[in-house]
Amino acid sequence: ILVFIGTMNSGGYDTYWETRVNAAKNGVAYSGSPFVSEESGVTLTQFEQFVRFVHFADNSAAPDPDEPGYDKAWKVTEYLKLFNDACGKGWTVAKEVSIDEMMIAYKGRCGWKQYMPDKPNSWGLKLWGLCASKTGYMHAFELYTGRKDEAAADDGLGLASEVVLTLLRMLMVHQTINGLHVYMDNYYSSPTLFFVLAKTFCVLARGTMRCKRRR
Repeated sequence: ILVFIGTMNSGGYDTYWETRVNAAKNGVAYSGSPFVSEESGVTLTQFEQFVRFVHFADNSAAPDPDEPGYDKAWKVTEYLKLFNDACGKGWTVAKEVSIDEMMIAYKGRCGWKQYMPDKPNSWGLKLWGLCASKTGYMHAFELYTGRKDEAAADDGLGLASEVVLTLLRMLMVHQTINGLHVYMDNYYSSPTLFFVLAKTFCVLARGTMRCKRRR
């Protein structure tokens, strides 16, 4: 149901159970899903209770927050990995892909909730995503849970470059990326990164540049 609602993107949870009578929909729940129905599927009350109490991890097995490499999203990490793997296997990568950040609208309690005023959804959870340029299909993603130590960044290139390399490595697990063309904005692009992509991954890159960027 959550995946279905995500594809519809029609508003609050309750709107998917509304009945709108017209000739095309015959008075059934306007979403048309057999899962979203007061008669034959899950009721709105049942769904709200599920969202309220669903739990994916054993709190007694929680990792120590003071340990190096602590994963703030450890409660859902395994499920995110399963979804990420499904994205990588689900579609053959095209020649041209792009990398950028995206927001999942969210205003609840969360230690890594972000505020980005320039985005359509200003408050939410930020993802780094590698998507097909023409279709928008997401091949790989990484949840942003807070700024990492710059010293620990991949090959010392910095956080932005680490994002690009991490997403490409995720895709490499499922598909070949030789000859790929990657597009990005000035937050990610740098001559050093482009050299690494061409030499190590046989990937060409194109992006806007900041004249005063240090690296």
